Amino acid sequence: MEPNWWKTYFDRDYMDIHADRPYRNTEEEVNLLRSILGPAEGRWLLDACCGYGRHSIPLAGEGWRVVGLDQSDGLLNLAVRNASELPLEKRPFWVRGDLRTTVFEGAFDSAISMFTSIGYCERESDNFATIRSIHAALAPGGVFTLDLANRDFLTQYPLALRNWWRRDKDFILEETKFDVATSVATTKNILIRGDAVRESAFRVRLYSFHEIAAYLNKAGFEIERAFGGYGAQPFTPTSHRMIVVARKSK
Repeated sequence: MEPNWWKTYFDRDYMDIHADRPYRNTEEEVNLLRSILGPAEGRWLLDACCGYGRHSIPLAGEGWRVVGLDQSDGLLNLAVRNASELPLEKRPFWVRGDLRTTVFEGAFDSAISMFTSIGYCERESDNFATIRSIHAALAPGGVFTLDLANRDFLTQYPLALRNWWRRDKDFILEETKFDVATSVATTKNILIRGDAVRESAFRVRLYSFHEIAAYLNKAGFEIERAFGGYGAQPFTPTSHRMIVVARKSK
């Protein structure tokens, strides 16, 4: 795969493959965010790697002043269309940007990065730069909620590396190869739509809890708690998700 494959994947293939995945439940995810973030009260929220706005839009509707940032023009254009259901004054602000560089300084009360949006860069220093940029965007005392797939889950449940599902008349097949030495998961997708077959692939660096904790601490965060699922289950090494809540030092 090309080093910057992600610059086109999220415009071309992402929605066809990942829309309405069977294990993704936006309402459950937003409910967890509500319990973490507390009342909106007009506070500012950064949705880092916001995609097509599936978290930004419901939170903006509840009173958060949301800025959704993503590098994908295609996903941001879809976010604009999806947000049209909200009154104009409640709609998120959409920004195209690259979080490897500092985009905002001390502007937000909270930040979220959901559904494994960090780890796509070829260089590990770029993945850390994304966390550092989110830290810079928060005001002192601001809270960052980071949702990632748990690396250690894959090492214990190899059958989770193969998956398939049906969406209307489409079939999607998915197979992941996980390199335990590099902690990189490479996933091949096959979309079967009638007589047409299309293949695509993506790659992500996965983290164990101690690794992401070290990155957050290095960036200047203090970890407050961690969950292993969107139902607020306690995090364990066998958890499928790794949802870390960290606060920027005052």
